[in-house]
Amino acid sequence: MGHQDGKLASAISVPSGIQIPPGMEIKIGDKEARKVGFSICMPDHCEALLPLEDTVVKSLSAAPTTEITVRAVNGADAKFTVNMKGFVQALADLGK
Repeated sequence: MGHQDGKLASAISVPSGIQIPPGMEIKIGDKEARKVGFSICMPDHCEALLPLEDTVVKSLSAAPTTEITVRAVNGADAKFTVNMKGFVQALADLGK
């Protein structure tokens, strides 16, 4: 997490070997999934920025997990589950 263009954002990195379009799908808890495009791809990873608007922060703070889905080069979906424990503290630490 950090600031980009003066706004709070979370950088999410995933391994390389994925299809750049269609981007990344992020499902926070039981909320509807949202699509995020990749901002950069390097030989060892690709990265997407999730703007941390107030509604997203509330959802991330309340969710036990967030699911990240990307499409591998072979067309299969690859899903990663992220434990959200510590998110609230990390967000608070950014203000220090």
